[in-house]
Amino acid sequence: MNPFFPWTTLLASTLVILPVAKASVPGPLQLEDVLKSIDRHYPLIQAARSDQERARGDLTAARGGFDPILKSSTRTLPSGEYENRSFDLGLEQATPLWGTRLFAGYRQGEGKFAPYDEKLVTNSEGEWRVGFGIPLLRGGVTDERRARIASAEQGLGVADAAAGFQRLEARRQGSHRYFDWVAAGEKLKVARTLRRLAVDRDQAMRARVQRGDSARIEQVYNQRSVNQREAGVVAAERVLERAAFELSLFHRNAEGHPDIPSENGLPLNGFSDPPEARTEAAITAELLGTIQKHPEVQRLEASISQNQVDQTLARNLILPRLDAELETSRDFGEGKTARSTPELRVGVFLEFPLFFRTGLGRSDSAAAQGVRLEAQLDLVRDRLRTEVSNALRSMEAAAERVRLTREEVELSIRVEDAERLRFRQGDSTILMVNLREQATADAQSRLIDALADFHRAGADLEAAKGELPPPLAAR
Repeated sequence: MNPFFPWTTLLASTLVILPVAKASVPGPLQLEDVLKSIDRHYPLIQAARSDQERARGDLTAARGGFDPILKSSTRTLPSGEYENRSFDLGLEQATPLWGTRLFAGYRQGEGKFAPYDEKLVTNSEGEWRVGFGIPLLRGGVTDERRARIASAEQGLGVADAAAGFQRLEARRQGSHRYFDWVAAGEKLKVARTLRRLAVDRDQAMRARVQRGDSARIEQVYNQRSVNQREAGVVAAERVLERAAFELSLFHRNAEGHPDIPSENGLPLNGFSDPPEARTEAAITAELLGTIQKHPEVQRLEASISQNQVDQTLARNLILPRLDAELETSRDFGEGKTARSTPELRVGVFLEFPLFFRTGLGRSDSAAAQGVRLEAQLDLVRDRLRTEVSNALRSMEAAAERVRLTREEVELSIRVEDAERLRFRQGDSTILMVNLREQATADAQSRLIDALADFHRAGADLEAAKGELPPPLAAR
């Protein structure tokens, strides 16, 4: 009976529940494949795109404040001393031109009206009117309608920048997981090579022991190395498996489910070598012009612009309302001649809150929010400059480690080959051979780590610089 049966059964049950699939992409899996999958299917990017759609909806709703408004009313008094009926239809249009409001209308009143309702009477074809109103103080520079549109426009910029930042961060994390997976695959190759050396030597050791050329303990020690290295392969396979699971969160199939890459999908040549060392002038050039276009900077700048809209509106609310209105009207049809004469009415309306606490409170709140956003923007710019510099230095340090460790690997291989030759000549022991082989494997693992660190630092640099390729078209 399999002693691990309960655990394997539980693992199998879990894998049935999880919506994952084995990789179906032919050939090696490249970083670009992962990045394309992130752009198309990564859930947080999809959520950010939904936020963009919501912001567009908010902008459409804000523009609805300037939709024309049609109003109508009708009144009928069918019995009593004053039997009459009246009808009123009006159309009003707000404009962004200094808050000017245009209006037009038609009304008709028939029957017998009380003296205090005499103004409701019209000639037979009714009365037409047209006019406009204009704010002289509050609502002139800005008003709620224009402020909502301006804020929604900046809100769309905030959502776009947030989506760009989410895409940038997802690509950075996905790149890290890809390089972790490649590094795990390369280390598995090293572990298998180390095991193969011990297994191949075990057959020769058995023959030497049978001939009496080696002591039995030498073969036993080599068998111990076989078991030890076999355990190392199992551990390396588990590391690769775990890295593949983590990568599957970013590498997804056409349905958007995690797609676990297989070992056969590993790049054949592992990591590419670092380029030539960068000069100080090149590093300085990298820093120029990279901060301002970063999505996080753009998001905060859009938020600051949105806050400035709030501050402008709040300051305007402190002013008293002083509106002027002009209206002309005329009756048509049969009726009193006086009603057929065009009328012109001019009015001024004043509204003066005694304490202005609404405007003052909103102004103070918006100003405090503006100070907070400016401080956040300063911190983000400083942090991004630090991250760019740190990523550049990390790449340089990793490239130097690659150079030194590659030399160490070459020297270790030479020492290993020499020790193996001495062993065949009877001048060394299996212990020394194993130590030399292990030293070479350790150096190769450090080389893999250095290469992975270099490429991870490159992903960090791209994220810190904020450079993004154009988004892929939605499927």
